[in-house]
Amino acid sequence: MKKYFKYIIISILIISTACEDYLDVPKETLDLSDEDIFTSYLDYRNYLSTMYGSIREFAFYEDYGARFGSEKTSGFPICASDAIRSFDNYLFEDRWFNVAAFEETYCAKRRTHHQLPFWSQCWNAIRVANTVLQKQEMLQVPEAATQEEKDRLMGQAYFGRAYTYAWMLEIWGGMPYFKKPLDINVDEVNVPRLSYHETVLEIAADCDSAAKYLPARWNEYNSNDGSYSISDEVGRYSAMHALALKSRVLLYDASEYSNAEQDPVRWQKAMTASSEALDFALNNNYGLVNRNNYSTIFYGELYTKEHIHNIFYNAYQRRVTDWDHAFTWLPPTISGDFGRGHGLCVTQDMVDRFEIIVERDGSGNPTRSLSVEDAQAEGLYNDQNPYASRDPRFYQNIIYHGRPVDKPAREINMTEGSQDRKQAFGYDNKTGYYVGKYWDGGTGVSGGNNTVTIYPCVMQRVAELYLNFAEAANEVTASPDVVPTEATFSALSAINELRNARGLPDVDDIYKSKTEFRKRIRNERYVELCFEGNHSFVDSRRWKWIDKADYTETFKMTIKKDETGNITDFPTGYIFKKEFLEERPFYERLYFFPIPQRDIDKASAFKQNPGY
Repeated sequence: MKKYFKYIIISILIISTACEDYLDVPKETLDLSDEDIFTSYLDYRNYLSTMYGSIREFAFYEDYGARFGSEKTSGFPICASDAIRSFDNYLFEDRWFNVAAFEETYCAKRRTHHQLPFWSQCWNAIRVANTVLQKQEMLQVPEAATQEEKDRLMGQAYFGRAYTYAWMLEIWGGMPYFKKPLDINVDEVNVPRLSYHETVLEIAADCDSAAKYLPARWNEYNSNDGSYSISDEVGRYSAMHALALKSRVLLYDASEYSNAEQDPVRWQKAMTASSEALDFALNNNYGLVNRNNYSTIFYGELYTKEHIHNIFYNAYQRRVTDWDHAFTWLPPTISGDFGRGHGLCVTQDMVDRFEIIVERDGSGNPTRSLSVEDAQAEGLYNDQNPYASRDPRFYQNIIYHGRPVDKPAREINMTEGSQDRKQAFGYDNKTGYYVGKYWDGGTGVSGGNNTVTIYPCVMQRVAELYLNFAEAANEVTASPDVVPTEATFSALSAINELRNARGLPDVDDIYKSKTEFRKRIRNERYVELCFEGNHSFVDSRRWKWIDKADYTETFKMTIKKDETGNITDFPTGYIFKKEFLEERPFYERLYFFPIPQRDIDKASAFKQNPGY
């Protein structure tokens, strides 16, 4: 009975600490002593698992969207990038880069139907990780746990702390890096924030510690059929998680925002870390899925060889009509909810990043592809048949005019005034596109097929490692086709490996200069990782794009039925016109979201982000 009571108390503790400011956390135990929790391996592990719960609370919404009552604001934070336009009349930048609004909605003290406690959950995850690391001497080896069991607890705590700080770095910038749970009666809590660069170095060090203690993977690979075992441990952090995260943060630190002087040492470190992570992945049965299985990364399979870090939620299965999923990404004509559904709008700018396949061999395999701009310049792109022969990922990632719907059988109609363009609360789709990446083809309308589907929420995957390495290697080497001494790939061969797996030919010769290849890497990253996690938000800021006209000026597609029957000029029977949508604002504050003012007010050394 005492054991069950103990678990109840631990659960209460997590709920209570999630509702506090980070400078106001309560004592870790109520009427439980440390011996009640930290001398038993099972209890220790159960306590550590609460860290996973806190991380899920803030990271899960990256892929499935945050929604708040009647406003249905969703897609945090990718609506702050030029890939996405929220469905309503106001711009995401104008509404949410605001101290009061952001604090109330995204940094609430507790989770409600309209509010999310991202800020407090981050600090709670860090506090649990620090407690696990601090109390490790209490877990005796071999009496209470084997050395391997103890090491794995420590490794998970190191990674959980690193991942949480990395997420905070993306949203808020550099933070004080606490390495022990704070007692406000003893410890100094009025501490300054670290710089972006200093925070990255701390995260990378934690990743090294995590990788030292953790296994390469928690599930077993079956070489006979290429499958992976699924156990209760799948989803726990591994050495692969740690090396992949180190690769990510060092790449961010080498980029323009943090590395204004373009110090080559930072690029070298980023390339080395990415090369090590990629080699480790390939040597431990991780890899890229092929074109035919691309959709399984996002739905249908709990685990594939490309998955590194998934967040499993609600028994891993959802229907099209699920609130978070459908209301974030899909139009009401698919979700079946015309009273509340909306679906985020994909900009024409994002659509234009998907290349045009301009040549094929006798078997129909792509042999050459170009950007929309270059294909048009060579007379190889018909803007009145804009969705023909695109990068195969386009057909998965975008809901576009003419995309098939299986049941009831029809095609999406995105003409002006069409039902598919209509959204809840009297709005119409503003751009002509929705997000298709997480759509399994099911529909919640009458006669539809609203089936239960597995949806792993993907935080890290192998494709990112290829992209990280290629970007860093291109900056380090004299030419993108040069293989660095310590690497297996060149920047060019890494990108080609990824493209070939997705059904694209090698990068065209016109893009193989260092400068042009940099553009293709960035384009490839935007396409491959579109609508996932924080990628487009973070990338646009670390590259310092957000004040450039190519970024701030966004476009839409208007589509009308051709009533003249002119199939020469309008071969699809529709008239397509790319038009200016709006100009996104630029303010200095748009690089990061505001820190809750309630904590700024408590600690004078803890400074608010610029522009607020």
